[in-house]
Amino acid sequence: MDNNKGFTLNDDSWEIQDGLLINYNGEDNVVIIPPGVTEIDVSAIMFEEAIETIIVPDTVKKIGYAAFYSLPSLKTLYLPDNGAQLSNTFISDCTNLKEVYIGEQKLEFVTATDEDDKEFKHLVTYVGGKSDVIVPDGYRYIDGSAFRCNEVINSVALPQSVVHIDALVFEGCVNLGKVNLPENLLVISYKAFAGCTKLKELFIPAGTIHIGEGAFLNWTESQTIRMPSRFKKPFKFMQKWRKKCKAQIIYY
Repeated sequence: MDNNKGFTLNDDSWEIQDGLLINYNGEDNVVIIPPGVTEIDVSAIMFEEAIETIIVPDTVKKIGYAAFYSLPSLKTLYLPDNGAQLSNTFISDCTNLKEVYIGEQKLEFVTATDEDDKEFKHLVTYVGGKSDVIVPDGYRYIDGSAFRCNEVINSVALPQSVVHIDALVFEGCVNLGKVNLPENLLVISYKAFAGCTKLKELFIPAGTIHIGEGAFLNWTESQTIRMPSRFKKPFKFMQKWRKKCKAQIIYY
């Protein structure tokens, strides 16, 4: 028998129904999710400025998409070491997050997998604190905001397994000076490299088929982007990546 099934709590801070954490609305710096919660819903904890630490109990078996979203003061997250299903982008836009633990293990790369395909790995966020980052092989998606506003990183080496760089991944990485993009990369999403003004040159692989709006927002004349000639086409929908981008574009 599952003693946690049916756990319900509704008060000034918590909305929990049948074990599902639907919403948190409190003012605590340290948030301890009640034992008995079995799943954390989409965007359950978001836009809370006071939260510095979240502790997830080992009763939780699934954490939904963007469960922890836009928490500007969040520094530490404790997750259970129980094999819980972590949805892609379950952490998003928590730009001051410094430490994530699964059990007693401190993570450098926070990983999620597709529920239907455990081999499909997402890099949810980076919390390693290194200036030169080498992402291990096997990741296919770099999830939205994974490195966003990280002022420590100087270089990032992505593995050949990566096919998709999601929205805002490197936005605001003001000291990022070098990124290698893998040959298999297909998609660079919305504002992925916005504000990366120290990145003097970027080579877009020949197989890339989509570059999102504002991908190179606020790039300057001193920067260079080399990209496939298909992006030279005059169609407006294919030129949105050029929004507020003054970089020198060299087509090949």
